[in-house]
Parts: sequence; C-alpha cells; structure tokens
Amino acid sequence: MVRPLPPDNHVHSQWSWDTTTGDMEATCARAARIGLPSIAFTEHVDHTAWQATHAEELPESWTRHGVVDGRIVVPAFDTEGYLAEIERCRHLFPELRILTGVELGEPHWHADSVGRLLASGSFTRVLASVHSAVVGEDCVDSSLHYRYVPPAEVELDVSSFEEQFRHVLGAVRDAGKVLEFNTRVPLPDLVLRWWHEVGGEAISFASDAHCPEALASGFREAVALAEATGFRPASDPLDFWTRI
Repeated sequence: MVRPLPPDNHVHSQWSWDTTTGDMEATCARAARIGLPSIAFTEHVDHTAWQATHAEELPESWTRHGVVDGRIVVPAFDTEGYLAEIERCRHLFPELRILTGVELGEPHWHADSVGRLLASGSFTRVLASVHSAVVGEDCVDSSLHYRYVPPAEVELDVSSFEEQFRHVLGAVRDAGKVLEFNTRVPLPDLVLRWWHEVGGEAISFASDAHCPEALASGFREAVALAEATGFRPASDPLDFWTRI
C-alpha cells in the first residue's frame, strides 16, 4: 500500500532572506497538485551577524542584501507582508492546510528579539536552529545542522558519535519536542532508530525546500524508513507521525 504523503512542516518561500527562488503561491500550487495535506512556511528569522569571509565564494542568495563591515546583511523579517501572503494563499487554496511558521537562528542568543516576535502568537510551527558558532570574536557559519555536516562529498559515520547523538535526542525527548526528519540531506537510519529507542514520541517530515520544485522531496523514501523504524501516521493525517 502506498501511503499518502505526510505534511511538509519545513518550507521556505520568498519571505526567507536566503532564497531567490522561493514562491509561496507556486509552492502551494505544487502541494495541491501532488496531494500534500498540509504545508508550513517556516521562514528564516536571523539576528546573528555572520562574518563574510571570502564573500565572493558565498551563494549569491546569501549576499544579495549586501556585505557591510565584513558581515552579511540579513534584512528584518517582514511579518506583516508574510502573514498577508499566507492569507492570500489560504484563499486561493482552501483545500490545503497552510500553517505559519518561523525558523529561528540561534534563538538562545537573541531571547529578547525572539520573545517579541513570538509574543504575537502568529506562528504555528517554530523551528529552533543553530547555524553559527563563535570563533574568537566572530560569528561564522559553522554548519551545525546535521544535514550540513560534513561537506556533501564526505560521508559521516554517525555510529562514531552515538553517545553524543543519544544525549541530544534524550534532551529533545525530555523537552517534549518532535524530531524533524529533514530530507534535504536525508537523516541517517541510525539516528531515527536511536530516536525510537530513547523513547522519542513523534517525528515531523521536512523538505526544507527553498523553491517550489523541492517541496516534499524524498518523502516517499522517508516514509518507508519511518515505517520500518516504528513510526506511523496519527489518526489525524495532518498531525505528526507517532511511535508504535
């Protein structure tokens, strides 16, 4: 039996500063076309001033807003414009559940700014990400997301870091959070298995798409792996998958 696609809970549109190919309406149109039940536009909100070392080698989408004093310019998030576009797309695609969301970079460093943003209660999905680390006096893109470590041409042996992974997964479990199954660079089988073994209750599928064509990319393979590991859809197809 081929299961219906699960919701995509991590998607970016033109309201994320780091994409030149995002298009909320076109992404919703693709979601409706492929039968996706739900989509969450979790746009980037960053307050960290990243050092632009070798700026000429960085993606144009990162530097298109400028580089000032050696640091990448990250524009303020246009909450009002974003929410207006969400409502417009909800009107255009009434059969599709469209959720609001943000992907917060280093929220623990910017508690006041993040607190003000979230106090509005406007966002259903909130992703906490760590994209940077402090090296000396500079904040650099340290690629701390699993999916970016190490470079794509190098294979990471996650079994060498089982203790560290299990520690982090246990903390996520204890906090009552959901593990994101990001398919941009697929989550290793072992990490998903460890999540089940430490008692993780649920997973959220996420393409991390920055263009309409990448929506739900790799979801068929991810669904098969999740089932083999011991997760199934909830009774509500719009909800997270849960352990069995």
